[in-house]
Amino acid sequence: MITLSGNNGLIQIDVMETVLESRPDFGFMKWHVYVDARGFTGGHDSVWVLPTVFEQFVADLEILEQRRSGRATLSSASPEELELTLSNLDHAGHMIITGQLGRHIYVRDSSHTLKMLFAFELEPTRLNSLIREFADLRVWA
Repeated sequence: MITLSGNNGLIQIDVMETVLESRPDFGFMKWHVYVDARGFTGGHDSVWVLPTVFEQFVADLEILEQRRSGRATLSSASPEELELTLSNLDHAGHMIITGQLGRHIYVRDSSHTLKMLFAFELEPTRLNSLIREFADLRVWA
């Protein structure tokens, strides 16, 4: 489990399943994601993440940690289910996590999206260990 926590916020990510085809870009990772931000909570037990998107996220995290500027964004395979962005807040190196967690539902014949937007500060010293934790999720390397 990966935990991103900070001032008034928490995100927990559990890898439920990893499926690889003949090449990593044909596989997926299935995550359970839980978010608690300033008392608003939500969870989704089937967030699908593509390995190519995941690899870019880890690479962008490494650049963010080195430069203390920029952003790293991870988006789920299904639109609006998960978007997670880590970025710098200021020149002093303070960090913020922003994003959304959503779930598509059907009520009779009508499709709807339940959505939670979130934002909270992340302790900048935690970034280096987060990179290692995310990199350890790789099973195709």
